[in-house]
Amino acid sequence: MCSPKVLRPPRLLVVTTSYPLDGQSASAHHIKGYLEGLAGRFRITIITPDSDGGPWPGFTGNEPGRVVRFRYAPRKWQVLANRPGGVPGAVSGRPPVLLLAPLLWSAMLLTLIRHARKADAIHANWSLNGLVAGLAGSMFGRPVVTTLRGSDVRWAARSGLGKLVLVACARCNRCLVAVSPLLKRKVEDLAGRRKKGGLICIENGVDSDLFSARPLEAGRMEKELRFLVIANLVASKRVDLALTAFAGLRNRKRMILEVIGAGPEFAKLKALAGDLEVADRVIFHGGLDHDQVKARLKDCHVLVHPSLAEGRSNVVLEAMACGRVVVASRIAGIRDVVKDGANGLLFSPGSVSGLLRHLRHLAEDPGFCTRLGRAARAEVLRRNLAWEKTARKYSGLFFSCIRGKG
Repeated sequence: MCSPKVLRPPRLLVVTTSYPLDGQSASAHHIKGYLEGLAGRFRITIITPDSDGGPWPGFTGNEPGRVVRFRYAPRKWQVLANRPGGVPGAVSGRPPVLLLAPLLWSAMLLTLIRHARKADAIHANWSLNGLVAGLAGSMFGRPVVTTLRGSDVRWAARSGLGKLVLVACARCNRCLVAVSPLLKRKVEDLAGRRKKGGLICIENGVDSDLFSARPLEAGRMEKELRFLVIANLVASKRVDLALTAFAGLRNRKRMILEVIGAGPEFAKLKALAGDLEVADRVIFHGGLDHDQVKARLKDCHVLVHPSLAEGRSNVVLEAMACGRVVVASRIAGIRDVVKDGANGLLFSPGSVSGLLRHLRHLAEDPGFCTRLGRAARAEVLRRNLAWEKTARKYSGLFFSCIRGKG
């Protein structure tokens, strides 16, 4: 008598130029977040570039799938991806690095071709990766879905090449995913109807354990107020703005500013803290692993986020889920979740005076902090922005694409 056939989960190939390559990496945990929710429903293979680090460190032991790192140059030259700020951050201020781009995406295409034959679907992150994945998918009739983020839209909006890549990605993909409703509208404006499949919105989520963080207590904030910045230390994140505003605070209570992140601005920012005479009240942690970042979020009172451009900032959602006050730039990727004066505070991008005014208000009124913190958590809960929901939506999309592939 024949044994019944066991149905195995479909194979999902995920391609990304940013992924947490080891336990200390702060890179792209938002990608790992939803993949962990898909791990039981798909057999996942993650394709990502190698880095310029030392010998391969291996992974943290709880990866959502098999990770395949491809080489695209001698090891010490592999500086284009999996770094603070991603590919744009690697190129910023170092135009010669762009010469590595053809090598990276050629190696990506060859790696995808080797693995696409056995995949049931391919999921790419960012438009250029989506174009490469679309080429590989078309060779074997595999459906390709690409998730677009703020950097894709900014590139397409200001560059003819960026728009060409976005439109080409749309044409060779079964579906495009935007991570916020606002971003979806912008993609529609840029790509129009020139896409083979659809365009939907699947919002990023947060780890559910963040909702268990202890709420802010006004009594504790009477004596001490802890501010936190979490960012890749690149110029566009404007961490210097946070340092300058913090230096302008004058209050009898103890105030600390913690900075989590790594990048080319690290030494410059430490020097600035010294020049502003706040080095004794500013803690530079460097890069921390994701669990350490969450611990610092739960311990702080206020997240300061002065970035000049975002698609949908996950650290803002995480701070709100913890019930922490968010003080952020009034930019498109922030203002669709942070409502000024209702569940957080917004200031004009680049405005030291605007940021300082908000920080002074919070320092003088702990009760206001607690009200904003409660409202922030309520907003994330109301919208059900958890990775479990994000994973369910992606799962439904991938199964739909697989059933419809021809």
